[in-house]
Parts: sequence; structure tokens; C-alpha cells
Amino acid sequence: GVFRDLSHFVPSLKARYGAFTDARGFLSRSQLAAYEAHRAMFESYSAAKYGATGVIQWMLNNGLPQHIWHLYDWFLVGGGAYFGSQQALTQLNLQFDMYNGRVNLVNSLYTPTLPLRCRASILDLNGTELWQRTWDTPSLAGDAVLDLGTIDLAIPRSFARQTGEPVLLRLSGQAETGRSGGEVPTDALRPNWYWISASADVVDWNQCNFYVCNCSSTENFRALSEPWRFSRDIRVQAFPCSAVDSTLGDFCMEVHLMNAHDHQVAFALALTLIGHADGVWSDNYVSLMPGERRRVTLHLASSPSAWWGSHTQQGDQNLLLFDEPRGPGRIHHHPGEGATVGNITLRVSLCGGLEDLFFKV
Repeated sequence: GVFRDLSHFVPSLKARYGAFTDARGFLSRSQLAAYEAHRAMFESYSAAKYGATGVIQWMLNNGLPQHIWHLYDWFLVGGGAYFGSQQALTQLNLQFDMYNGRVNLVNSLYTPTLPLRCRASILDLNGTELWQRTWDTPSLAGDAVLDLGTIDLAIPRSFARQTGEPVLLRLSGQAETGRSGGEVPTDALRPNWYWISASADVVDWNQCNFYVCNCSSTENFRALSEPWRFSRDIRVQAFPCSAVDSTLGDFCMEVHLMNAHDHQVAFALALTLIGHADGVWSDNYVSLMPGERRRVTLHLASSPSAWWGSHTQQGDQNLLLFDEPRGPGRIHHHPGEGATVGNITLRVSLCGGLEDLFFKV
């Protein structure tokens, strides 16, 4: 059939994210492309739900090892498509429409939210904030959408032209404490990152059929495939989860990430526990502002080797890991006083997988 290979995918990938010479270059770029494309599909539907007729995702997973058409693969591992879809379908999502610049707050809970302070920031790849805007939103009813207005796409595109490379748009929100009228569950409103170049994709409608459209020109995201532009100064702590969801596995680890760089963004950090690719992550392909922290969880079907025996008591918490890598591709351990090193390695891959930092548990 027409989808027997990647001939429809690879040319567009190279045009937008740059050429590659090896499997790692292909896979890392593919994860970023799949993340943005699948997120856009589900966010578009969410913004127009009950007015839109529906959305079909083909397909959930593959019946054999393949590089195409799945949210998670034959090995049951979620990649960029899975976590991009997950971002779009979070309980409370602040989202941006790359077509018309509209910003929407989508509440997929069946309860109202608290009033929120929402913020949009445009940053260059050096982490410098170029523009920002805030909105104060009222309590939003359950299963509802709030249109916050428009960010003129000429603004980020003009900054991209000035810098000669893509810019990053970060949407974030925080509940206004002390206000009544609703609730915001923990981690319900995650920061949402977009990348925007100087010019948009231009579809060549004369080269379209029912399954593919070609572009006469594309967005230019090649600079996102240069890991040196982003923070390598990542800190990681890991603890046993206080509670385990048995539907996701019998063992659970809570991982705390921090971008310790003073100005660089940590972009699209892909997390993998070496030897346990079947783990279920609560979030992945995580981007962090300088100084920003994020907590994610990893559920495993079985206990990783030497995991539970590798921690020592640190005050009132069981410290498993605290690491400061000093270079790419090397394993380092810099534990708190009294911590011991086990046999488990956490890999944090920069830019969706282009360069690895290893943390020893």
C-alpha cells in the first residue's frame, strides 16, 4: 500500500527539522514532529468540542515493530505522539492554535475550576524572554472552553526573523489561592510549549489527495536539533511513591527534575529507565524554564533490580538519587550525605533524544 514505508514522512521531516545521518538523528526529530502534530489534532478538537463532529486517531498501537502510525509502539512504549496527545488531553489545558493564534483554556473535568492567572511567554533559544502577556480568568465551568483571545502570529514570527531561528512559546497557569468557586487538581494545568519559526507551512493544494498534502515551503525548526543550545545542567531526585496505582504496575518511582541553568531552557527532555522501557511515565518530553522544577512518576510492572535496596534514610524521606552530570554520555553520581549507589540508570535525553545524560540510582 501507499504507507508501506516512510516515503511520505521523511522528506517533510528533513525540510522542517533538518537532515540526519544516523538512526538517532532520525528518531529524535521524529519524536518532536509526532509530538507537535498529534497534540495539534487533539487540541483542535478540544477547542471545538460539541461543535466539531469528531476526531479519529489511526492508530493506537502496532501489531508488529514499526516506525509509523501509533501512539505507543509494539513494545508498549509511548513516544512523542503519545505524550503530545496526553498534553492536549490533560484535565485542564491552556492551548495555542498555530493556525489563527487563538488561546483557549479547556476544562475537561466535570467540576468548575478556580479563577486562574494565565501567562504566555515568548523566548529565544538562549532563554531570553522577548514578550509576555497575562490573563486573569474567572472560574470555568466543567467540560467547558474559555476563549482568552488571540496572540497575533506576526509577533513570534517577527522575533524568529530577528533572531534567525525558531522561538519558543510557553503557556502556563496557576490557581489564584484564597478564591472560591472551583478546584484545580494537582498537576492538572501543565506548562504547554510550542515552537514557531519565521514563516508558516505553505500547503501546495495542487499536490494534495485524500491521504497526503505536500508543502511548497515549511517551518524551519533545524536549530531545535542542536543540543548545545539548551541546558545540560539537569538535577534529578527520585523517591518511592507514597501511593501506588496497581492498574499501572506494582512498583512506582517519583522523579523530580530541575533545570539548574541560570538562563538556558531545558528542551524536550525524554526520560527512560535503562532496562525498563515498559515503564509508564506520567509525563515525558518535558521542557523546563531556568530554575523550574517538575515532578513525574514512573510505574513499573515489576521491581527494577536493586532498586528498593539502594536507598538510605534522609531525614523523613527515602532518598534514591541526587545527581549532577558534568558532561553528556557519562554516568555521574553526587548523592546527598549517606546515600548509596544502586544498579539502576535513568537516561535523560536532550531535544527529544539527540544527546544523553545518565543518572545512577
